[in-house]
Amino acid sequence: MTEAHDYSDYAEETDDDKLAQLSRLALQQQDAEKRVAEAKAVLDEAQAELNSLKDVTIPELMLGLGIKKVQTACGLTVIVKEQLRVSVPKAKKVAAYAWLDENGASPLLKRAFQITFSKEELAWAAKFERDCKQRKKPLHIERTLTVASASLKKFLTESLEEGVDVPLELFGAYHQKESKIST
Repeated sequence: MTEAHDYSDYAEETDDDKLAQLSRLALQQQDAEKRVAEAKAVLDEAQAELNSLKDVTIPELMLGLGIKKVQTACGLTVIVKEQLRVSVPKAKKVAAYAWLDENGASPLLKRAFQITFSKEELAWAAKFERDCKQRKKPLHIERTLTVASASLKKFLTESLEEGVDVPLELFGAYHQKESKIST
């Protein structure tokens, strides 16, 4: 007598099985997307609360009390620091850079040239790199004037400390108070 074998583990997965699996996975993805969106909303809310506390509420309270550093009853040290934030608006760059030039900060101004080659000009770009002075083809050169933000911030901070009347609005600059907490 022949022995019966169970081959059910080796049965091929049908298209219906695969479609059912796809359906389950689609629901899983949809659920994961929903959970990510909810987590982002919670994170955004927590970040807004943190920013309000460290940038507004605590600094205003401490400065209202006339203190910049305090040890709290629960053992935390709270310090309020003031930083200069700088971000030159595009519309004011020309005027801001002119002010820097007129006020002894021209070394901060960096001239940058951007030369653009098309995809078809790879050989020409290589030639240009080898010998810029012998170019025979006109180049599309873009010249920009820039200032490193860290250098600008340092210059403006030092100028303010020296009593120089700096037009802060020209540089998109403002003083930001921020509380730092340590144990």
